[in-house]
Amino acid sequence: MNGLFEIFFGLLFGGAGFGVFLLCYFKPQGTVEENAGIGMVVGALFALIGIGIIVTGVRKMIKVIKAKKEGEHYSAKIVAHEPDYSIRVNGRPAIALVIRFKDSQGRIRQEVIKTGSTDWRRFQAGGTVEIAEYDSEVFVIGKKAEMVDIPGQDELMDPNAEIVSITGFASSALPSAGMGGYSGSKAAAPGAAPAVPIGMAGTMSVACPGCGAVSMVMPGTTIVCKCGRQFRLTEDHMIV
Repeated sequence: MNGLFEIFFGLLFGGAGFGVFLLCYFKPQGTVEENAGIGMVVGALFALIGIGIIVTGVRKMIKVIKAKKEGEHYSAKIVAHEPDYSIRVNGRPAIALVIRFKDSQGRIRQEVIKTGSTDWRRFQAGGTVEIAEYDSEVFVIGKKAEMVDIPGQDELMDPNAEIVSITGFASSALPSAGMGGYSGSKAAAPGAAPAVPIGMAGTMSVACPGCGAVSMVMPGTTIVCKCGRQFRLTEDHMIV
């Protein structure tokens, strides 16, 4: 996500609130005094919420810009799509990408990244997308996925590969040999019930052996805590 959605939504939301505030402030003929006061309060509240949303979007945009300029850039393979119910466009949830890539330390990483878009065709499963990592966050830099090969992709898409997730949300998505080594699904249909937040299906709350910080970890996944401690949650739920 690059923050544009939040900025656009914030402008609409805040603008509507500001419009209500002005309308009630000038009290057109026939306006009830008491209703005008309530309208001004509600309008001001909506305007403030809109400003907050815009600020959030601007911060995200700045992070993406910094990631482009200063972050580590990688080519990643899209393993699958997951619905992102935190954003809906015309009632449809946006999509999040489950990606795999090899980072600068040679680790095979699997992460879940929000896109803010409902157009899964821009990011087809099995495609290659450019990403950037900055300040322990991963951002989609490319505008769409390209159906091209990258070095070591067979190792990346090996379902038995040892994967690491910095965020802890590696997702349960795995490659499928029946789809040429990749698996993927479209974003959930409108009206589908959100069972769990993105990337959290099957995850467990695990305390870091080093600092005690709690992370959500998928069994069988190795993660790196913010304190720098690396540990693995085995399939039988043991921390090693």
